[in-house]
Amino acid sequence: MTLLCHAATRAMRVGAFPTREEGLDAGGLKKAGARRLEASVWLTSPALAAQQTAEALGVSAMVDESLRDIDHGSWAGLTFEQVQAADPAGLSAWLADPARGAPGGEGLAEVRARLADWLESQA
Repeated sequence: MTLLCHAATRAMRVGAFPTREEGLDAGGLKKAGARRLEASVWLTSPALAAQQTAEALGVSAMVDESLRDIDHGSWAGLTFEQVQAADPAGLSAWLADPARGAPGGEGLAEVRARLADWLESQA
C-alpha cells in the first residue's frame, strides 16, 4: 500500500486552511502530471485536489469518504491572517494545542481514529 497526498493547492502555498472544493494550482497540476505510478486499485479522498491529482497521474480512482482530509470547520478556506482577525482567541488556543481542531471541525484524535479504522478494514 502506498499513500500519497494530493499535489499543491493555493491554500497550501499561502498558509490557509483548505476546503474540499479547492483544486490544484498550476504548479501542483504540472508536478502531478509528470509522475507515473503503478497500482491495481486507486482510491482517493473526496477533495477536488485529490481527484485532480489522480487524474493528472492518469489513473481512474474511486472516491472513499474515509480518506477525507481533516475538517477545518469554520476556518476552512481562510488564511491564518483571516482567522487571526476573526477569531484571535480560537487561533491562539489552536496554536497552543493543534490536536483540538478548529471550531466546528475535527480534532486530530478523531482523524486518527477514522483513518485507523479504515486501515484496519484494509488488512
